[in-house]
Amino acid sequence: MSSLAIEVNDLKVSYSMGFLKKPKEVLKGISFHVNKGCIFGFLGPNGAGKTTAIKTMLGLNPVYTGKIEIFGKSIKNLALHDFIGYSPENAYFSGYLTPNEVLLSMGKLSGMNTEEIKKTSSFWLDQLKLDHVQNQKISTFSKGMKQRLNLIQSLLHSPDLYFLDEPASGLDPLGKKEIKLLMQKLKKENKTVFVSSHHLLDAQDYCDEICILNEGHFITQGKLDDILPKGQNLENFFIEKLTKNKGDV
Repeated sequence: MSSLAIEVNDLKVSYSMGFLKKPKEVLKGISFHVNKGCIFGFLGPNGAGKTTAIKTMLGLNPVYTGKIEIFGKSIKNLALHDFIGYSPENAYFSGYLTPNEVLLSMGKLSGMNTEEIKKTSSFWLDQLKLDHVQNQKISTFSKGMKQRLNLIQSLLHSPDLYFLDEPASGLDPLGKKEIKLLMQKLKKENKTVFVSSHHLLDAQDYCDEICILNEGHFITQGKLDDILPKGQNLENFFIEKLTKNKGDV
């Protein structure tokens, strides 16, 4: 059995841009792998291609070349929603709904029964401190509260692999700490957490391994203990890598 949760080889994605629909290559043959049971940091500046890569791995962008395997099988042959949780960077929920209504709907889509949904929803609403607003309209929520709900819907069916795109977006320092503890909890349960983040020093604190992209190119991958020079922080390493590789990309 494969020890990899994700394996990506020579992934290329292009979009049609502008009035003339001129193709633009967003991902330019990236390759990386993610070991099972780790917290994996997917890092890069705005426009690096991180979200495009995530959506492609999730099967939301079917037009690509290259190989994508999850738990040793091609994504083309998998019902991904059965064992993957996805928390997008921006949470879009109808303001007319309540958290309980959203989670009931999302749970049903994941094949959960009503009793399971109620029990699991209650647990995670309490854990992420939304239990007091579970019947309140989402239109009254702050960005941080919506982000917490966004995370809960990805946790609801207890998947084996989580894709978290900027999970700390809109959260205060206490909220960021709670997200770190959540990811560590998932790791202890042998879940795999794939997290895209701009918060590099935070990523250094909780990631086991990282991959850096820039302008659609793979820059580097490795365990933090192996790739970071002693005493250097991830933010400085990141800047040095992008500066060094700028002429190559």
